[in-house]
Amino acid sequence: MKKIIVAGVVVLCLLGGWAVTMLTLLRPDDTQAKIAQYQQLAQEQAARGGYGLAADCYSKIIALQDSPEARLAMAEMYREAGLTNTYKATLEEMIAVYPKDSRGYEALAGYYDSVDAHSDCVEVVRQAYQAEAGSDTLQQLYYAHAFEYYAMRGSYDSVTPMLHGCAAVSDGDRMGLVDSTGYIIGNTLYDMVTPYNGDLAAARDGERCGFLKADGTWYVVLEEPFEEAYPFHDGLGVIVRNGQALFVDRIGTVRLGPYEDATGFAGGVAAVKTNGSWQLINTSGEAVCADLYEDVLRDTDGLCSTAGVIFVKSAGQWRLVNTKGEACSELTFDEARPFYSDTEPAAVCVDGKWGFVNTEGAWSAEPQWEGADSYSAGLAAVQVDGAWGYMDHNLRVVIEPQFDAAGPFSSYKTAPVESGGAWYFIKLLV
Repeated sequence: MKKIIVAGVVVLCLLGGWAVTMLTLLRPDDTQAKIAQYQQLAQEQAARGGYGLAADCYSKIIALQDSPEARLAMAEMYREAGLTNTYKATLEEMIAVYPKDSRGYEALAGYYDSVDAHSDCVEVVRQAYQAEAGSDTLQQLYYAHAFEYYAMRGSYDSVTPMLHGCAAVSDGDRMGLVDSTGYIIGNTLYDMVTPYNGDLAAARDGERCGFLKADGTWYVVLEEPFEEAYPFHDGLGVIVRNGQALFVDRIGTVRLGPYEDATGFAGGVAAVKTNGSWQLINTSGEAVCADLYEDVLRDTDGLCSTAGVIFVKSAGQWRLVNTKGEACSELTFDEARPFYSDTEPAAVCVDGKWGFVNTEGAWSAEPQWEGADSYSAGLAAVQVDGAWGYMDHNLRVVIEPQFDAAGPFSSYKTAPVESGGAWYFIKLLV
């Protein structure tokens, strides 16, 4: 009897469970029904101009079941209502909640594009790619605006790159320093002046030679003049006096030298020339290694090892060594351009074609260009059909070749270019 009762209970439980399951399947989903009702009401009210009630409906939809679609619909409603700030805020909130969904970025970047706020548009695109939410639409917006530029004030006979916020420019036999806005610092010209690298620049004006402060005033005037100089680095600067290179401190005291020639120190290493050969030394003047070289490549600051590696020339070929003089790779080059940073490739030439190598001496782009300069601030100058333009790390030309010559971009978004025999600076708008 007990077995019969137990069996009956089991059957009833199974039947009851089946009934509950069927009722669940057959019963309309209240949440989805409410969402559908709110959607319909929101659309109706938005069409009539009842944006307040429409916004309330979308808020309830999001509370019931949050989704990118709901937030996009709500943002679009605000856009139709002309509530621009609320529209942007809604998209920004969507991006914060759904950072991997590209649609929020696309809508916001598209809005900025529509009102010609190109800088904001590009910034949204960059934010999307940082979140790994890029898309074809975002890429198109980026390349449409990221590399727009204008020509800065002034043209000159020669210029240096503006890698540290200022550049040395010459007009006739006089030189000056221009800042990242194109203005002459201190409104003063000199016979010779170097860009700042840190807080001092070397200058010569008539019989007065010394070092300038950032505001253009003289920090120290030396008793003996010099012919040339390179910016300070690692606490020492290089001056050329009576044809000999000397390392001096901030007050002009000679610390090392004389040498036939010398680069500045970077990372505790410099190159000096004695008896017709170059050698690497440390800040104590001691040889880093026994190797001697025909030449050593220096950058626009007069340094040889900014990126922790050095281009040296032996047997007529350039190769890459580290600051200990050890070979980075077996590759050799006919020509080379200096590294501007330790994270971007340098330009090198083999058999008349230019390519790019990284600091390990490996190819990052095989030789294929007529001419090239090293990457800086994400761009590299390249020569195509005789004209110079700029390309990005994807090897995509972003500023069409149109200049007679071109130098590196800086973190200040400026680059020196030459057209018609005159040098000037261009600056990216964003």
